[in-house]
Amino acid sequence: MPTNYCGNNKDTGAPGPLAIVMTCGARSRALVNQCGRIVIDDTNISEVIQNTLDRSDLPNDLQQRIDRRRDYAAPGALRSSIVAAAERDAVPVTVVSAAGLSRIHAGCGYENALDRRPRQRLIVCGGCGRTYDPDLSATMLMLARGLDRS
Repeated sequence: MPTNYCGNNKDTGAPGPLAIVMTCGARSRALVNQCGRIVIDDTNISEVIQNTLDRSDLPNDLQQRIDRRRDYAAPGALRSSIVAAAERDAVPVTVVSAAGLSRIHAGCGYENALDRRPRQRLIVCGGCGRTYDPDLSATMLMLARGLDRS
């Protein structure tokens, strides 16, 4: 196992676990200092990553590059760090269900069919016909669910 110096991998210069945690901690503190409430969904990040690994048909070298980038991003570490910072600073954390977040159009409430194609930046709603950004819609739904639970 390579030795990390100041959080970076000696051979590649890539951020190591220490650098990732330190970055997560700084970002988490900044976020919590600006928020009156944190709303997160109940997605099991480890399960999502495992499902991604199980279905990969990519060439081995490309898959390894993706795996390294996923490790550097460390979404689970960031999420844990945000929750810990919020609890430390007495900022309420609300966990909402992730069910349907990526398919429900926040504008009209219609739940679009599950689509196995690669994610698209914009989606046409099957209910109202309007085009919408699924990430923005999911964020609005999370906030609405968070307000309902507070």
